Amino acid sequence: KQWYQRRVRARTKALLEMVHNKLPKVNFLVFERLVYHLAQVAKEEDTNKMNAGSLAVIFAPNLLRPSVEPPAMQALDEIKLRTIVLRSIVEAMLVKFKEGLLTINAMDDADPSP
Repeated sequence: KQWYQRRVRARTKALLEMVHNKLPKVNFLVFERLVYHLAQVAKEEDTNKMNAGSLAVIFAPNLLRPSVEPPAMQALDEIKLRTIVLRSIVEAMLVKFKEGLLTINAMDDADPSP
């Protein structure tokens, strides 16, 4: 199990590096906006029953598709990994989103007196 977790972390790190450093700016902005949208959907999990994992199952095969599809058995393993990676990215964005809301709420509640 530890081997698998190390593999997932390594792939997640590699993907994030690619997203931040290698994608053209326009592609990165689209990816970032889409992940932000997925985090907003996940934020409403109590209502829509869609958490980061559920969203990753649906979107990972398309968002994280390699340019050359591997053989069938390897593709099944890759889909699992892509799903885990996208879930991690959405969860990280969800944390960032919630922290932003807390900051906004704190600013709203702040005492305006000098």
